[in-house]
Amino acid sequence: MKNGKELLCLGVGILIGIAATLLAGILYLRGGLIQEYELGSADFGTVAANVPAAARTLEGWSATSAGCALPRPSDGSQLQTFRFCNPNYAGELIRNESERKIAAILPCGIAFYTKSDGKIYAAKLNLPLMGRLLGGTASLLFPRNLEPDQRAILERIVEKSAK
Repeated sequence: MKNGKELLCLGVGILIGIAATLLAGILYLRGGLIQEYELGSADFGTVAANVPAAARTLEGWSATSAGCALPRPSDGSQLQTFRFCNPNYAGELIRNESERKIAAILPCGIAFYTKSDGKIYAAKLNLPLMGRLLGGTASLLFPRNLEPDQRAILERIVEKSAK
């Protein structure tokens, strides 16, 4: 009988461990999958107008308005999305047939919006985390190339908008 209780406790312990790991993973992903950056208090129209030019300052990058007819937020705040593309990186990501499904998240989207504090924010996927989750070429390219480039573009948008 003692062995039965020990096996039951072991089984319950394993199930609790699995459940705790899944819960921690979900909470980590929920909090970390999308990153938000404060861009400051510049004029929203100026920031949005500076996005394409800031993207072009880095070799190979372009940015275009996403073109999706997102409704204006009910609080009247500003919101605009852009698609950022670098064909050189995209080509590396889709080179292998087994990894082409990554095209579903290409080009990279970045949203720009205002909050009640009057500041402008940008939100984008956490590329290093996404790269680790996807594996393969993305696990190398996202943290080493795309993430630093996108951060540099965001910095240039802030610089251009402050003038």
